[in-house]
Amino acid sequence: MTYDLALQERPAVDPRQLERGFVSARPNRLADRVLQQAMTTPDPVQILTFLCEALIEAGVPLRRSMVGFEIIHPLIEGRGVVWRRGAPAESIDWLHGRDDNGAWQRSPFYHMEQQGLAVLQLDPSAEANVTRFPVLKDFGELALTDYLALMIPFGANANPALDRDGFVMSLAADGTGFAAEHLALIEGLRLPLAAAFRLAIEANLARTVMETYHGRDAGQRILAGRIRRGDGEWLRTVIWMSDLRNSTGLAKQLPVDRYLAVMNAYADCAAGAVLAAGGEVLEIIGDAVLGIFPVRDGTSDSDAATRAVAAARDARHRLADLHQTSACEYCRVIEFGVGIHWGELVYGNVGTPDRLNFGLIGPAVNEAARLENLTKTLGRPILVSRTIADLAPGPWDDLGRQDLRGVGRPIQVFAPALV
Repeated sequence: MTYDLALQERPAVDPRQLERGFVSARPNRLADRVLQQAMTTPDPVQILTFLCEALIEAGVPLRRSMVGFEIIHPLIEGRGVVWRRGAPAESIDWLHGRDDNGAWQRSPFYHMEQQGLAVLQLDPSAEANVTRFPVLKDFGELALTDYLALMIPFGANANPALDRDGFVMSLAADGTGFAAEHLALIEGLRLPLAAAFRLAIEANLARTVMETYHGRDAGQRILAGRIRRGDGEWLRTVIWMSDLRNSTGLAKQLPVDRYLAVMNAYADCAAGAVLAAGGEVLEIIGDAVLGIFPVRDGTSDSDAATRAVAAARDARHRLADLHQTSACEYCRVIEFGVGIHWGELVYGNVGTPDRLNFGLIGPAVNEAARLENLTKTLGRPILVSRTIADLAPGPWDDLGRQDLRGVGRPIQVFAPALV
């Protein structure tokens, strides 16, 4: 294939090419298969893998492909999937606030965005192209002979290169490169690919929103259809409750941004420790964190209790580090307590028919909260019930039977031994 080394937008495929046997028989069948794959497994890695293998089966000398798209996620700005012939596809995340050292501005896609191009075809080995797009240097060992970049929108923008609601895609070939029939085949897949990746991206968005705001387990249950009032089950679990001291005073004293910084630092200590120990953060209720360590999937009561206590110790270590290293003067003095209890509770939906909360219902939740509140008066930052002390390794200090407000009966309370 002969290239003009100057960058240029590839002209539209000649409709007469669609009359050729290679193209006429395969685009519709392949498009149907791509969409079926997306509906069966709405996952970008699986979709790209299936597409690339199908293109090779159709005779396209594909060596490498990549898709990239923006996502809504508290930590991740965008996600990419890279496929190479003979190797599993890999997923790559681009974090918010990352410094890419200008890599995006030196990419073919940035050039397309600036020039309003939807399609760009170039020779990846030409010196002029490699100089302008340094990313092509990374492909040297692949012996690529052709590179095709696409900007594929989800909407109906008249200029798809400027439609941010979509994704970018590159396909690179070796050998003889892309023949006209290969380009026609790829051109015919633009709309099916837009539909397929939109399904995958929206499925990812639903999972992210559910797990971010409801926790991994509750989020998965909601997505699985447990969304009617009364849906629930009995759950055997260790309950982990923490509460930030003087949060009301801090809220009155600090501007919003600084108050939120303190709250997030506290959450990193408390909720972060629960998650690191394999627990679920079921709710963050203002200045309180409700975590659970369910007993299921082969785990035991002892395992759940041990992990919950380890999370409490970790939370205290994190707090000590925060006191030593934080640049925020208020973060260096915050305090919180942790109460840990065991119980069998109802885990399910409660609320009005159209506004529900998936949470825990039962006296053990209140008892765990009262244990945490007792940390203030007993001066011990971690308190557990006798059940937890019996299940988790000590040593423990027995603090005697204590009255818990609203519980109606005293319970035996323990704290990690001061050694």
